[in-house]
Amino acid sequence: DDEVERLQTSAGYSAAPALEGLYMGIRMDRIADQDQRKAIALALGRTALVNDALPGFQPASSLTPAGMPGFDVIETNFVKPKSRAGKAERLQQSVTEPVTRLRLSYPTGEDELAEAIQGQLAVKLGLDVRLKELPPESPAAPGDLYLFRIRADVADVP
Repeated sequence: DDEVERLQTSAGYSAAPALEGLYMGIRMDRIADQDQRKAIALALGRTALVNDALPGFQPASSLTPAGMPGFDVIETNFVKPKSRAGKAERLQQSVTEPVTRLRLSYPTGEDELAEAIQGQLAVKLGLDVRLKELPPESPAAPGDLYLFRIRADVADVP
């Protein structure tokens, strides 16, 4: 858009990083088996999800985005990427009564990410994940899995 380009090149223009993150929660009352919850977490390829569904973003390295008070990098290399899928599959197979049909609720506008999660869990663990979009005005009704957004208005940038 010409107006956006004009504003970006104006003398007073400055940019700051977006201070938001998307996180996935797992309802422990619905997916009671700890191994199944671990399998779900390990089955999700965060880098692939971001590259496929959120171009221009990067996988989180902290609970809070850089620039937000409380930011600190969390070490995430506890399981090497090549072994994640195999470990997830073994954990899922060890569950005596796995939940095989799940509902993923997600905020409006995150269809692509929700579908990517749905696809990864189907392929890697054989789970049937149904999607439920939650418009902003609707009361929170989390599914078995749920995406939620954390967002700040002001960056702590120089």
